[in-house]
Amino acid sequence: MKEKLSVIASLLLLLLFAETRVLAQWAHVTGTQGTVISCFAVSGTNLFAGSLHGVLLSTDDGINWIEINSGLINREVNCLVLSGGDLYIGTSKSGVFRSTNNGSTWNGFGLSDNTFVYALIASGNYLFAGTSSTIYRSPVGDSTWTEVGIIQSQVNIFAASNSNLFAGTDRGVLLSANNGAVWNAANNGLVPDTNIAALIVSGTKLFAGAWGGLLPAYSGVFISSDNAISWKANGLVGSNITSLAGIGVNLFAGSFRGVFLSTNDGSSWVNTGLTDTLVTALAIIGNNLYAGTGSGIWRRPLAELIGGNGIENLSKMEPSIESFPNPFSQSTSIKFSSSDHAFTQVSIHNLLGSEVARLFSGSLDAGEHSFTWDAHGMPPGMYICIVRANGLTEELPVMLVK
Repeated sequence: MKEKLSVIASLLLLLLFAETRVLAQWAHVTGTQGTVISCFAVSGTNLFAGSLHGVLLSTDDGINWIEINSGLINREVNCLVLSGGDLYIGTSKSGVFRSTNNGSTWNGFGLSDNTFVYALIASGNYLFAGTSSTIYRSPVGDSTWTEVGIIQSQVNIFAASNSNLFAGTDRGVLLSANNGAVWNAANNGLVPDTNIAALIVSGTKLFAGAWGGLLPAYSGVFISSDNAISWKANGLVGSNITSLAGIGVNLFAGSFRGVFLSTNDGSSWVNTGLTDTLVTALAIIGNNLYAGTGSGIWRRPLAELIGGNGIENLSKMEPSIESFPNPFSQSTSIKFSSSDHAFTQVSIHNLLGSEVARLFSGSLDAGEHSFTWDAHGMPPGMYICIVRANGLTEELPVMLVK
């Protein structure tokens, strides 16, 4: 067990401190390098970012940023939310703070007694706060908090849809249909104790992003079309999802391996080019997609990813890959299709990023393709199949078991 924990710890440190590279059309925002970003919020022309070092503000579409931490006792910011023109932040150990002047000054707003606040949401006439074991509720503008859910699990994220309020926790999803007075588990279709790190409502659908460490079945994107009555896996299985953002039919997922895009409700995903980067937060603001990472903020114009009418140029985003069986004990078939003739490279990498097998390198015509990886002699564990084509990269986790 100690050896396994050591491997996991080494992997996380490698991801956190690996050198970040500019890939595709992503731009590393000047002045934020080295800052661990946790969340975003927008108010008019003001863009806010929470980090482990306080709050940042940009008034010029994310080009330049300044710190706005006057009055903050604790600068480890976990979440941001806007309500009634005021800005609220949840911190580690110091509860909630509020600013009534766009972050120029901050004042304590309750839950300050060594409370870790990981999630905030304004819904109806209430502000909700999620902690390591409890959900609190307060009338908007009132710092009097009331326990409405003693759940014995950590709340990571909230989402709201009409009269329904959802909480993503480290033990699945909770649902309240009565302003948070009563919370019930809504995990049909999820592996027990799935750690939900991201939630987003898109039309009539609810998407959840799961972080499962090195356990593939516990990771990926899940979808519910019935207000969390039931869930089904919806791609990126094995990817630790940290954040979700959507616009129209397009859904973005932030993960430990970059930012992925789906244009069909998660049925297939492609890598947007920000690879080898620990993505911790996503936000669509104006004409740009923002990614908060362990090394600052990255920005990319939406027009480079989606068409002006919100329809992705699918010919550029293929191939979409799958493997069967997965998990496997000896060999697995890697299948994908592409719509264009292109130079293509198919390779297998371990979790440290080293290539352990090259399945193909050369030109492929449009159509369906299949390659077999014979993993005889390889140690059991998770590997990443990487397909590079049309100048883009797509990744798929595969699990070798003995």
